[in-house]
Amino acid sequence: MNRPLFGAGLIVALPLLGTGAVQDLAFAPEDGTALTVVYVMTSESELVAVAIEIEGEEQEVPAIEEGPRVSLTNRIVVADDYEELEGDRPTLLRRRFDELSRTRTVSPPDGEEVEVRQASDLEGHTVVFAWDEDEGEYEVTDEDDELDESLLAGLREDMSLRTFLPEDEVEEGDSWEVDLDAYANVMWPGGELGFRDEDADERDADREELSAGMRAALEGEVTATFEGFEEVDGVRVAVIAIAVEATSEAAVDAELPDGREERRGYEIERSPEGRLLWNVEANRAHSLEMSGDASETVSTEGVLATQDAEFSFVRRHFFEGTITYEASFTDEDSEESE
Repeated sequence: MNRPLFGAGLIVALPLLGTGAVQDLAFAPEDGTALTVVYVMTSESELVAVAIEIEGEEQEVPAIEEGPRVSLTNRIVVADDYEELEGDRPTLLRRRFDELSRTRTVSPPDGEEVEVRQASDLEGHTVVFAWDEDEGEYEVTDEDDELDESLLAGLREDMSLRTFLPEDEVEEGDSWEVDLDAYANVMWPGGELGFRDEDADERDADREELSAGMRAALEGEVTATFEGFEEVDGVRVAVIAIAVEATSEAAVDAELPDGREERRGYEIERSPEGRLLWNVEANRAHSLEMSGDASETVSTEGVLATQDAEFSFVRRHFFEGTITYEASFTDEDSEESE
């Protein structure tokens, strides 16, 4: 039995009365609700193949018996204060970024492990999302007026998981299609958070462009199924099974130190499955756990120059592995808050 990442209690699967009744699952926390929200993404992958083309012709490349392994961990902790809501939309949300960290570790089979840590200048700051009814979007402002405008441009309000909910009432066993943007909000919780290498003074513009392109190009299907109720840490929750099949690809042009350009591409396939637990008394998410297969293709296109000629090339690295998403939502004054 898998143990939940967050909270000290254990999930107790208790059959509750009335599980077959029609349920209206809603996002409707009270005005003034203050939550600690924690998102953690971990992935493990291994290089399984390399392909090289020169002038359009496939080159013979030795098979990889054991490739380098790549581990990635993202941890995002925010304090969300829902000051005002109308219907199922917050109209005034104050968000404090308590922790924003990303660690990437590359472990070669016969070499020294390399670790790259990333941080964000958003950490420690508070932003305000105010809904503009006329514009149909949120106005995002920095409470202390200290952040660069470019950091605010990519932020997104919805970290609530509310878009996984059905639009209509459901009975146990009912399934529905979910907008793919719900999964995008899990892949990029809070939006583009301006991560940069800890030893770098500036963010990587190419990496940010690639990330934004990946989100815009995301395709696939998300299916949700209402599985009834459980009791978790003394809280009655609705159980929603989630199944995702998603792909995306994007590329950016990067300038090399010698003035030449390379086109760098990234393709992904994701198929996580898991459960969203919805607090039916507080009308908000309780937790989310999903995991599944993940594959990536990293490509580079450019020109090889010799003394006598130039040759176009394409190099592709194929990675296979797994990915896990976990999220928790607790009252800010709760002992379980982190």
